[in-house]
Amino acid sequence: ADLELELKPIIEKDLGRVSLVLNPVFEKPLYGVGHDQGFEFGYRNGVYYRWMRYLSPGVEFYGGIGLIDDSDPLSEQQHYIFPVMWGELPYGIEYNLGPGFGLTSNSDHVLIKFNFELERFIGALFGPSPDDGWFY
Repeated sequence: ADLELELKPIIEKDLGRVSLVLNPVFEKPLYGVGHDQGFEFGYRNGVYYRWMRYLSPGVEFYGGIGLIDDSDPLSEQQHYIFPVMWGELPYGIEYNLGPGFGLTSNSDHVLIKFNFELERFIGALFGPSPDDGWFY
């Protein structure tokens, strides 16, 4: 689509040391190919055990069914499961990595996920005061 609306609410709940994250994804083409169709549905969910700040295991689930009112056949859908490790390194650098395994015939067999988040690291570099920077 040339122009698309995406809604991605994040719903989180902590139960002791376990965190549940639900991230449904709703997509609707507004202009271009598919603009006359309804919303598509996908998901990006996870369950994590907060073991240590720098090393915690989890399981993530990714996939999509196609249009909500006319879902794709299961053989055309893609669904994945990822056992992951995540944590926070010094200076606020966060990571999340692990292998992903396809659960349907249309899914890739194996994927590798390797994410780094530098939000707090960059904030420390360009913070309002040099005294707040990580390198001082």
